[in-house]
Amino acid sequence: MMKNITRKLSKIIIESKKPENKSLSRMLLEIIQYSTRLGLSPGEYFGYGFQHKKYKLINILEYLPNSIHFSKHLHTINPTNSRSILYDKLLFKNKLHTKKIPTPRTIGYIGSKYRSEINIDYLTPQSIEKTFLEKNIKEYIIKPANGTQGRGIFHATYNPKKEKKFSVGDQSFDTNDFFYFIEELSEIHKSNDFIIEELVMSPCEIQSISPNAAPNIRIITLRTPDSNINITSASIRLGRKNSITSNAGSGGIIGNIDINHGTIMSCKTSSSSDGEFISHHPDTGHKLSGFTIPYWNRVLDECVKAAQFIDSVNSIGWDVLITDRGPVILEGNDDWGIAPEQLFGRGYLTETNRYLLRQHGLEFPKSTLPKPNLKKIRESIFGIPIKKSSMT
Repeated sequence: MMKNITRKLSKIIIESKKPENKSLSRMLLEIIQYSTRLGLSPGEYFGYGFQHKKYKLINILEYLPNSIHFSKHLHTINPTNSRSILYDKLLFKNKLHTKKIPTPRTIGYIGSKYRSEINIDYLTPQSIEKTFLEKNIKEYIIKPANGTQGRGIFHATYNPKKEKKFSVGDQSFDTNDFFYFIEELSEIHKSNDFIIEELVMSPCEIQSISPNAAPNIRIITLRTPDSNINITSASIRLGRKNSITSNAGSGGIIGNIDINHGTIMSCKTSSSSDGEFISHHPDTGHKLSGFTIPYWNRVLDECVKAAQFIDSVNSIGWDVLITDRGPVILEGNDDWGIAPEQLFGRGYLTETNRYLLRQHGLEFPKSTLPKPNLKKIRESIFGIPIKKSSMT
């Protein structure tokens, strides 16, 4: 803990020496005030740029602290007992398939047992090769049915002409060994089922801004008590070289998107407090700001349709990929992270979003700080949040 405190104090001292920033005493006072009164961590303070002189209290109150986002915001809007369909990606895919909402083509699933409630092919050592040949599968993705943040995802290939037809990275397997490999993954990632789905290929114009991995578009929807679906935020995760996913949790670049036009406004190298603003992709040199996402209106339409069908969860972070045929919904997240939506000079608590949240009985400070709450020191100053944070 002392090492963590020393590191954060060193960060404050370094930042105070920059001419565009507030004084050391001012930053220390604000960090203490905002942590005890708002639950804002030092990582968020610097990640959002609050050390800059231009940020006044009225600006800072537009931001939703990570600890409050999970403990109050999502806890109120998304009751715990309503979220199961988003935790089980097989169940989720099955639901969207029945509603004709586009998702990456699902080849099948491998698991400990057949699930009668899922209308997706159950792959066994006896059936997998026939399925792959019939569907002409050469490249595909393996991922856990309950995975998060891009973890446990593998790019794999199938070559029927080889003795060991299944390859994952630099490993090759015959059919039985491939299934043993999946069993090992199940234990590592605590997932009973693994999904086998098509490798999504982006249009050429998108590959220049996200090499190796299809860009992951994040759309936040909010259902109000009258069942209207509203889009409250939009952002994008861009892949780096040697990465098969563009998820921010696996090291991708993050950018914010103008909801009305689908245009990337600005980007940072990561969602952490050390992320730097960039104007061009570091691997391709392609300009990022000003790039317009293809099929943007369809992206929004499909997310709204999906949110209407997943009616047990009010606030969902949708992950969307773009193909030559249009957008496909990868997954929905009930515990989506707030930090990436607030990295670019504007907080989540806009006037419009405040109005929508009030309909769920949620009010947040707007012009004055609330009374101090000493319990929040442990959550923010000492880096022990109520729930996971990408800005500790």
